[in-house]
Amino acid sequence: MTTAPTGRTRAAKRSGSNKTSTRGATARTGTSTSVVDLVDEGSAIETDDVIDLSPARPTRTTPSVPEPDPRLLALGLPAELTPATATADLRAALEQRLSQLPPLPAVPRTRGVVIAIVGVGADSDAPAQRLGDELRVGRDRVLLQTPEAMSALAQPGDADAFRRSCRRRSGPTIVSCSIGSGRAQLQWARRILGRIEPTITWAVVDASVKVEDVAHRVETLGGVDAIALTGVADTVSPAAILALGIPVGRIGAHAATPALWTDVLMERLER
Repeated sequence: MTTAPTGRTRAAKRSGSNKTSTRGATARTGTSTSVVDLVDEGSAIETDDVIDLSPARPTRTTPSVPEPDPRLLALGLPAELTPATATADLRAALEQRLSQLPPLPAVPRTRGVVIAIVGVGADSDAPAQRLGDELRVGRDRVLLQTPEAMSALAQPGDADAFRRSCRRRSGPTIVSCSIGSGRAQLQWARRILGRIEPTITWAVVDASVKVEDVAHRVETLGGVDAIALTGVADTVSPAAILALGIPVGRIGAHAATPALWTDVLMERLER
């Protein structure tokens, strides 16, 4: 007795026959099966039959970053201030970059201004006198002190009396003192600065001293507002001091303008 096929059996047979006929037709015509054909025929989509219909993704390219001029890097110039090697007008590009250097602190036009110039292992008298000339400060207001003469200012009463006398003056008072680079003298100078409370503090720095040592000395002093750079001709990296981010106000006897920095560095490249 033959059992009548159920609905599920009949559907399976129809599905199997359809899949066979579809594949046969594909083989005969030599064409590939499309996703639409498989869905219309009610057939399951096999892994190797799936077609990627997603749009092609654009290829991302990383733009090339111009390399800073290695000759300027060798002179100590920080990378962010260094023009690219292929710059057409290197001098103009260099001066434009150097115009981004931090500016000097402005001298207030008020009474009682005190400017301290500390020569850390360097002579501070000449920079103090030149600064006095630029600010039109009388020579009697430029105090060229020695550590021995300033020792009295370590006493609170003497330091307070000095500060009161400065407050009565209409123009700035410039106090210059050269000290050694040892820790004891730096700490002594820090105490003096704390007593006289200068409005602006300069440090006279030899360009041949390593930047790490300059940073340590400045920190021991309690920080400075500006640097007067000396001995530029005696170092192979005159621009290394710029890495500290402290405004450089003087290079030798001249104001440290972007144009002067450019001349100093370009002269080295042209040797």
